[in-house]
Amino acid sequence: MTDYPDYLTEDVHPEDYAADQIALRQQVCEAYFASERVARLAGLEPYVIMGGLLEAINEAIAAEQARIDDGTLRRSGPLRPLRAVGWFETLHAILALHPVRVLVLPDGRRVLGLYDDDPTSPTYRTFSHPDRWLHELVIRYGGNRRAAGVGNIRLHLRLKARALSVDDVADDENGASA
Repeated sequence: MTDYPDYLTEDVHPEDYAADQIALRQQVCEAYFASERVARLAGLEPYVIMGGLLEAINEAIAAEQARIDDGTLRRSGPLRPLRAVGWFETLHAILALHPVRVLVLPDGRRVLGLYDDDPTSPTYRTFSHPDRWLHELVIRYGGNRRAAGVGNIRLHLRLKARALSVDDVADDENGASA
């Protein structure tokens, strides 16, 4: 029989380990953009929204690091404060604050765009996908005047955005019936 070192024979419980940085960012983004907070956030400037998110993520990282330092948790990986938000946080902001949908056309093609689902809006049930709309949103929430990560964001939006059929849309971006 092989004699293993003590640390390999210990019972391992995942709850004994700190969350990794990606998991912390995900948890904070979900809490920050919770449905009950979205209406309040929608009225703020993007730099305020993303600055608050960055602060919340760094506070969660500091709290997790403090639990590691006092011995409550074991380290699972490096936990470093973020200096800026990335495409991951920008994706969460866009999904929470903008009605991004995938329109499934009769020929099976899928078009990513914005859908107005507000019944009080004059453009209610209108689907639009103007040129570079996603780049503009990424620049607005990314904060660095560049559309860094737009490819990753587009891919994840296509995977996560709710699909609409042509029957769900009254008008296209030109006002004509779809």
